[in-house]
Amino acid sequence: VDNTRNENIILMDEHTSLRLYEASEVLFFVAEQCVSQMVEIRFRLTSIMKWIRGTASQVKARGTAADSVQRDNAKKRRVPEHTLKTVADFLSTTLKSEKGSDGGGDDEDDTLIKRGSSECIMGILFSDYFCKDKVYIDLPSAELKSHNDNLNHYLGGSGNGSGGVNNYIESPSIKAALEISTQIARDLFDEPRVAMNNAVKQTNIVLEECAKGSHQN
Repeated sequence: VDNTRNENIILMDEHTSLRLYEASEVLFFVAEQCVSQMVEIRFRLTSIMKWIRGTASQVKARGTAADSVQRDNAKKRRVPEHTLKTVADFLSTTLKSEKGSDGGGDDEDDTLIKRGSSECIMGILFSDYFCKDKVYIDLPSAELKSHNDNLNHYLGGSGNGSGGVNNYIESPSIKAALEISTQIARDLFDEPRVAMNNAVKQTNIVLEECAKGSHQN
């Protein structure tokens, strides 16, 4: 090993380490965001099942006596106004998704024809976290600023919100964040090998000459 060069060896570059730290923060934020959307889907599913169950009971109760079991069940299963509003809101949500790599899609939002009906009904395109590079989250105006501030903190100001009826936040997907973090981690942990390679002084040894020298001795 060349001792002169060895004194200045840096096994891991500070800039690459900082990039990995920032990429890990983004990955953490996006994963947390994904879990939050999963919980939101669960709440939406509960609300829509209550609405379906309540509507079915009301239909069964039509034409029955006022004191019938069907009427009693319909009263018990009547859905509160706020639940109806919640269901109406997410059923009328305009879905926004990143265009496919082939540029497919008839309109700018690219609602994607080949998509599971469950995602479309729930109003959350959950699969985009794993098959797209960007996701779009529709948030109420009250939550928009707080969420956008958090996203800008992690992404260095690249979080974008859209105006109009739908307040969409554009965010990296788990797929994109994971790919970037993996690539930077590869680069970072490959640096010690490259640094040690550069620090070793190479000497060319010719085996034939060594053999001749040993015979002469």
